[in-house]
Amino acid sequence: MAGPWEKYASQATDSAPPWEKYGAPKTAQPTGLSALPPEAGAPQNAVDASTQPEDSLVNKVKGVGEAGAALATGAVAGPVGQAYGAAKALTSGKYGTQAGVEAGEKAGSELTNKLTYQPKTKTGQEAVGAIGNALDESRLAGLPVEGSVLNQFGKVPAAAAEAEGALKAAPKAIAKAAIDKLPGIDPETAQLAKDAHSMGFRLTPDQVIGGKYAKALGEGAAAIPLSGSNTKLNQNVFNQQLVKQIGGTGDKLTRKTFDTAMKASGSTIGDIAERTPLPIKPNLVAGLREHAQGQLPDVANVVNHYVDLVNSQAKDGVLDGTTFRKINTDLGNRIRSTSNGDLKFALNGLQEDLLDAREPYLSAEDAKAYNAARKQYAIGKTLEPLVAKSPTGDIPPSLLLGVISSTKSGKSAVARGAAGDLGKLADIGQRFLKQNPSNGTAERSWAQGIPATLGGLAGGTAGAAGAGAGAAGGLAAAYGAANLYNRVGPAVTQQLIDRPPR
Repeated sequence: MAGPWEKYASQATDSAPPWEKYGAPKTAQPTGLSALPPEAGAPQNAVDASTQPEDSLVNKVKGVGEAGAALATGAVAGPVGQAYGAAKALTSGKYGTQAGVEAGEKAGSELTNKLTYQPKTKTGQEAVGAIGNALDESRLAGLPVEGSVLNQFGKVPAAAAEAEGALKAAPKAIAKAAIDKLPGIDPETAQLAKDAHSMGFRLTPDQVIGGKYAKALGEGAAAIPLSGSNTKLNQNVFNQQLVKQIGGTGDKLTRKTFDTAMKASGSTIGDIAERTPLPIKPNLVAGLREHAQGQLPDVANVVNHYVDLVNSQAKDGVLDGTTFRKINTDLGNRIRSTSNGDLKFALNGLQEDLLDAREPYLSAEDAKAYNAARKQYAIGKTLEPLVAKSPTGDIPPSLLLGVISSTKSGKSAVARGAAGDLGKLADIGQRFLKQNPSNGTAERSWAQGIPATLGGLAGGTAGAAGAGAGAAGGLAAAYGAANLYNRVGPAVTQQLIDRPPR
């Protein structure tokens, strides 16, 4: 007996889901990747980078965070150092002399260095160096710290334009510096990530590399407010892709959006069916009755009632389109209203067989529209349980794979890579967008504490004389590290998945 997933008998395989009746490109399931450092070194006690090999992934990820801390604290320290240097030159008694200029520059530079976090890892140092090169290439030079600063105000617009160019170049520079430090990924995962980026998703390295510590680091950065997190964007893209699959419009798969799309596809099916008579042959009637076999009497009686209705309403062996549409509409209403799972399953199969029987009698144009509407309607019926549980229209990405593989045919289609675009979207949700299963465990606390640690390190460099500025730098470091990772991460991921296999 056929169920909701089995409405189309695939020309290529008997296990194709309803919407992939005519086959779909087969793509291999993504495979797991190596995890990051084992729990033994991290949960209760933060991993000490000094005890890790220089090329360990802990140091690589920390290096990206250090680069963010350096940039953020430098952004705070630069203006403070310039102001302090100018004041020092004015009060040194040597204002207007070369010695006064040098004294101001030295004082400003020393304070700037104290307030700026200095990366300890090789990756962090290389990333900052890459940004520096990008800034040099864009000719964004530091302004003087002495009295001649006043003469530079007229150049601010031009400097701002150059700064914008440098900042646009910075993500690529950081990505280039980081890419060779990251481990390779298998071809299947790389291809799935490419498909995700082509759909509009923005994936950070932790999502592609995998491992609970890497994911904990990424989720910790994404959890910091106003840090450029891609979480909301990825959820919106996922919603939009699902809406597109059922032929709807909008940014979320709300219940209203779902209902409108289902009515539209159902109406198309009905309109085409209404103008196309259906010959009722004995073998068709016998096939329809098979949906009653093996069912309890209450279910079998309902199924046979509809089969009898189809057979009795046929005149001279032909069921006219108007009558067919009325029967099909009543059948659909019964499917949606029943809470009996066995009855829903049996009637779904009966309805799909009726719709399949009509297809050979359609014109080429009607057949194209008919099959597109049926595919959208089939996907909608599969997504229905998720829509029912999501009042906001945000469908959890990690749940889609379970829904489409909940039937025998669906499970087979997923295993064969024949579930089409919906199957690919389910793999993306399961592989890249699923949250770390150990939510709230020690490694998550460890990862989320990294930004605060960076902030404390940056603030501590200020000393007593610059405590206020150091605290501001520490706060900026927390946001800077997360901002750098969240914003530059997708560029690193793109280079990672484009890199030739090692």
